[in-house]
Amino acid sequence: MIGYTSIGTNDLEKAADFYDQLLSLLEAKPFFKTDRGVGWGVSPSKPMFSVMKPFNGEVATFGNGGACQDRCRPCHAADRCFA
Repeated sequence: MIGYTSIGTNDLEKAADFYDQLLSLLEAKPFFKTDRGVGWGVSPSKPMFSVMKPFNGEVATFGNGGACQDRCRPCHAADRCFA
């Protein structure tokens, strides 16, 4: 059901170091690293966790920078949820 979750950060280097150490305890490894964020997972078919700088370039807060994406297949399954 969940494809990924993401939290915002104002200090990507510090957050990436913290979560890299924490998530390695769960055997998660970085799946991607960019200048905007880092994402970890245990398998491409499992949900991923990431920390990201907010897309809009503003300060990360509890309401800016976070996201959660569903993984409904096929798409009409998601459509039924929002009908």
